Amino acid sequence: MHSSTPRRTRPAVRTTLAALLATALLAAGCRRAEPEPPWAESVLSRLSLRARVAQMVVPELPAGSG
Repeated sequence: MHSSTPRRTRPAVRTTLAALLATALLAAGCRRAEPEPPWAESVLSRLSLRARVAQMVVPELPAGSG
């Protein structure tokens, strides 16, 4: 029995098919869940302007104070 595909290309075809199968399986398992409201947005929306500004201020600590 003689195949029309040369032997040297069979490993490449098998590797390509294996990669496609792995990609399809990974894509099927990675479905997106319903998006949840981001935690930071929900917390920041309840803060006053002064409290929001305070979240952006980082005080400089002296060296060795840790």
